[in-house]
Amino acid sequence: MALGVEVSVFEHDQAVGCAVAAAVAQAAQASIAFRGRFCVAFSGGSLVNLLAPAFVGLVNRREIHCAAWRIFWVDERWVPHASPDSNYGRFCSAVLDRVPSCAPQVYPMPTTGSLEAAARSYAATLRQVVGANPGAAPSLDMVLLGLGRDGHTASLFPGHPALEETRRWVVPVRHAPKPPAVRLTLTLPMINAARRVLFVVAGAGKADAVERVLHSPGDARFPASLVAPAGGMVQWFLDHEAARRVSPRLRAAGAVHCGE
Repeated sequence: MALGVEVSVFEHDQAVGCAVAAAVAQAAQASIAFRGRFCVAFSGGSLVNLLAPAFVGLVNRREIHCAAWRIFWVDERWVPHASPDSNYGRFCSAVLDRVPSCAPQVYPMPTTGSLEAAARSYAATLRQVVGANPGAAPSLDMVLLGLGRDGHTASLFPGHPALEETRRWVVPVRHAPKPPAVRLTLTLPMINAARRVLFVVAGAGKADAVERVLHSPGDARFPASLVAPAGGMVQWFLDHEAARRVSPRLRAAGAVHCGE
């Protein structure tokens, strides 16, 4: 396993969600104290379901203050934001709509017009809001990722051209192997510029993929194994089912309790 990777294993998916929400809250507090803001990118899929209850609880207990947050998305399906398939729409309904007191600045990926123009527009938004040195990708404070059974993360699928991108920060994805087939995604250069990356995975169905990624760093057959921030760290938050094939030497016990 590469330097800068930590694996924490929790009893069940609720504990995973609590631990991730706490890690996000702590990172936000530190980033706001140091830089005056917290720039974070969320994935869709099961990550939202895992995170939402604990996140909403922290906001309601005033342990998260969102005014200085800048929220982006790791990837998005090419559907209207009101669609049930929209990562942005799902996050709003599961999280933001339930905590009206939380008022971050939110930057959904555009899903109208042309794919190429939308990718360029979102890259420009990242540069404007997050900032970047010439020739470098913007450094998000945190990126939260899920994991597919084929080892994909974001919308970076095995064998797809987006996986090979080395210069652009946001690219279109056509013919994705899972529907919807058309998407936008952050690229590896953008993800690997982050200060901190969290993989959040639960369920026995992901155990094989977790094993392959953690035990085969840098293997393009499993795109998540290519996530390796040069100046940051990668943390894995797993439940016991997802971690059951992970070598004991890589595992750290995790214990967390959600507040009432």
